[in-house]
Amino acid sequence: MSERLTFVAEAMPYASMLAAEHLSRYALVKHLCADRRVLDIACGEGYGSALMSQWGAKEVCGVDVSEEAIANATGFFGGAGINFVTFDASNCASLRESLGTFDLIVSFETIEHVHDVDKMLRGFKALLADDGAIVISCPNDDAVIPGAPNEFHLKAYSFDDFRKTVTPVLGEPSSWAFGTSVLGFGSFSSDSELLANPPGTILGMMSCQDTGASSVIPAQIGHEVDSSNAAYYVAGWGCLLPTSSVVAPISFRAYESPWNNWLATKSEVERLTLEIDGARQRRIASDITMARLREEGAQAAHFAAATADELQRNLSAMRRINDETVQRWQQTEARLQQIEATRWHRVGAAYYRLYKLPAVGPLLRTVRRSAGAMLRLVRQNDR
Repeated sequence: MSERLTFVAEAMPYASMLAAEHLSRYALVKHLCADRRVLDIACGEGYGSALMSQWGAKEVCGVDVSEEAIANATGFFGGAGINFVTFDASNCASLRESLGTFDLIVSFETIEHVHDVDKMLRGFKALLADDGAIVISCPNDDAVIPGAPNEFHLKAYSFDDFRKTVTPVLGEPSSWAFGTSVLGFGSFSSDSELLANPPGTILGMMSCQDTGASSVIPAQIGHEVDSSNAAYYVAGWGCLLPTSSVVAPISFRAYESPWNNWLATKSEVERLTLEIDGARQRRIASDITMARLREEGAQAAHFAAATADELQRNLSAMRRINDETVQRWQQTEARLQQIEATRWHRVGAAYYRLYKLPAVGPLLRTVRRSAGAMLRLVRQNDR
C-alpha cells in the first residue's frame, strides 16, 4: 500500500483497495466524533480530518510535519470547523498553549515514523481533555513481506512491541483491534453510483456512503486473523473500538478468480508437501542405508586389514623357512664337497666302481660276505 495518499490531480488514480485500506482506520472512530474537539496527528492531506468533521466533530485540527501535505489539505478540505497546522508530532505537547485540549486524539500509522515515541505519547496526554479518548494504530510490516523492512519506517513493530511501547506511557488500553482485509458479498441498488469506478483521482474515495444493513461472519478456515498476520493494530484509551469496515464492490469474476487460484494453489501446496514428506522419508531411509553400508564397509576394511596382516606374517614366515632351507642345503652341499675331497671318499668311489664291474663285482661280493661271516664268528668267540 501507498505510504501517503495525495489528491493532486493525476498524481494518484482511484484504487478502491488503497482507499479502503486508508479509510478503515478512521471508520473505527466514527462513533466518537459527535460534538468533540478532535486532533488528527499526522493527518497527511486531510481526508480523515474531513471525514471526522462530516461525522459531527465540533472542531477538527489536523497536524502534519509536511508543509506540502498541509498546504494540499487546506486546499482540498479546509473550511469551517477544520484547521490544518504544520507541526512535528514529537513536540505536540507545546500545542496546548495555542490550541488547548481535545476530546479525541487520533494518530494512525505515526509511531513508526517517530524517533522519540515516548515524548510524542506524553504530548498526547498533555493535550487530552478530561474524559477524552485516544486512538492509535500501528502497521504490522511483517504481514506485508516477512523480514523485508519498509524504507519509510524507522522501526517495524510486532504487536508485542506496540503494546510494550504505548502502555508504559498511556496505561493499558480500554480496547484493542486488529485491522485486516475482508471478503464477502453485498447487494447494491442497480443504479447505485458505487457500482461504477469514480472518475479522476483517489479523491473519489470521499464519496463513501454508510450502509445500515451489513453483517460480519467468522473468518474462513485457514484464514484466521491474529496479531501475527493482521495488517495493523489499533489501541484505544477511554473508548471501545467497534467492528467496522470499509468495502468496495467488485465483479463476481474478479472475486472468484483469486479464490479459485488460492484453492488450486493450496491443493498444489498440499500435494508438494506430501511429495516433500515422501522425499524426506526416503532420504531418512537412504541415510540409514548409507550408515549401515558405511558400518559394513568399515568392518570389511578392518577384516581386510587383519587378513593382510596375517598374510604378511605368513609370507614372512615362509620367507624365513625358505631362507633356512636354502641355508641348510648350501651347508649340506658344502659338506658333501668336503667329503668328496677326502681320501676315504676316493677309496670308496674306486671300490664302488670295481663293485659294479661284471668281472670283479661278484668276487668282491663273495669276499664281502666271507668277511662278514668271519666278523660274526669273531664276535661270537669274544663272548
